[in-house]
Amino acid sequence: MNRTEQREQIFMLLFRVEFNRKSDMEEQCTLFFEEAETEISEKDQNYIRSKYEKIAERLPEIDRLINETAKGWDTQRMGKVELAIIRLAVYEIKFDESVPTGVAINEAVELAKAKKEIQEKDAEIDREGKIAGVFCKAYEKAVLLDPTEENVRIWAKCTRMTRDEMEDTVKESRELAEVFRTIADLMERFLPDRGTL
Repeated sequence: MNRTEQREQIFMLLFRVEFNRKSDMEEQCTLFFEEAETEISEKDQNYIRSKYEKIAERLPEIDRLINETAKGWDTQRMGKVELAIIRLAVYEIKFDESVPTGVAINEAVELAKAKKEIQEKDAEIDREGKIAGVFCKAYEKAVLLDPTEENVRIWAKCTRMTRDEMEDTVKESRELAEVFRTIADLMERFLPDRGTL
């Protein structure tokens, strides 16, 4: 694992600080290495853990430096991702003589760019998931409807619809029918030859 990859692992451990008590972080470190997507060698684990612990020891001092320098912001208002990146950079600039200042700054910028791309992808996945959820719920409820004359009469009676409300419902039902017709037309266009989209 190169230094950039190790730095990313340290960043991820620092990110966990915001969601766990200090007393839980030893266990969090162990879980972090056990749950890693790719196996991390013992040598790399030792380096990552050691550097994380050195940063964690100095967090109050690092946060003080950040708060003194940041204009109009403090560590309480910063995004958790950005805060973890800044803490790592400040530690490397102020307290880690093995990392040149220019390298620490460049690595922080690259890490921020990478995390921003991940956040944007996550936001897009989240947005798509919400859209799919709305369609699924609407479809599931629609297929449960049994629009017989008796059922529609019961619905109107039990909900005590006024004439105006019934007229609105007629209009909305026709609009919904058009929505489902459009969905059917689009779905036909997306049908793959075989398998899924």
